[in-house]
Amino acid sequence: MLKEKKIIEYSIENIKAREMKGKDFDFFPFEYFATDIEHLKNSHRHDFHAFIFVLSGSGSHIIDFIEYPLKANRCFYISYGQIHAWKSLKSVTGYVLLFTDDFYNAIYTGNELIKSDKLLSCLSIFTDIPKSNVNEWTLLFEQIQNEFNTKTAEWKLVICLLLKVLVLKIRRLGDDELFTNEILKSSYHIIVQYKEMINEYFVSYKTPKEYAALLNITPNYLSNVCKRITGQPAGELIKDRIVLEAKRLIIHTQLTISEITYQLGFKNKSHFGKYFKKYTSLSPDQFRKEYSK
Repeated sequence: MLKEKKIIEYSIENIKAREMKGKDFDFFPFEYFATDIEHLKNSHRHDFHAFIFVLSGSGSHIIDFIEYPLKANRCFYISYGQIHAWKSLKSVTGYVLLFTDDFYNAIYTGNELIKSDKLLSCLSIFTDIPKSNVNEWTLLFEQIQNEFNTKTAEWKLVICLLLKVLVLKIRRLGDDELFTNEILKSSYHIIVQYKEMINEYFVSYKTPKEYAALLNITPNYLSNVCKRITGQPAGELIKDRIVLEAKRLIIHTQLTISEITYQLGFKNKSHFGKYFKKYTSLSPDQFRKEYSK
């Protein structure tokens, strides 16, 4: 029988040794974070969000089966639920910032673009910060660190606002036009909703037409919006989510391929096998054997 690889889920309370009940935010210099990281070199997930701003050093971060190198001036974003692990860290410096949905949502700004954690769902896994912006970014993280360390009056609210500034700066680096073009803003909100719906319904709905109906727009309009905002066809986002979940179940559970087929909403094992192989070049069984070596 295949040996199960259990995926541990950490909360902010127990990811480091300094445990505190009810913790919804934490901040570490990376040098301190790396002193107790052996348990995080195995695949794991969080029930919170994380930003990791790398200033120097080397190593890699394996996130949902893809290995990303650590580079100076690279900022990673890890969403809750993503399976990831650290590898070969050497002299890494920077900052680690952890927060829950509730913490991020403590202040409602009234602005559609940043009113809640929904904006986070469209962030890239990493953003490379231009050298001309590094001092500005370092100062922002230092401001957050200072608020956290001193804990003066309303420190949580100040950090909540600074977090929103951080997220907006990431978005601005991704697409300046998003903030000035009203049509793009509207399209962006559609993509946020679309991605949320895919996460919720990918087992039941597997075509853009079904999601377009949920969004009350035409499939053609959804397709155009996806290509404009993400550069991908609408169906590609659905496929990516299904394949990612399939990989997670194949590698990190003891479910049989037939059970995974059922859990992902496919008609039969043959249909699922062909679908999976089309996008990975391996059958589900081959993929499991490859990653179990």
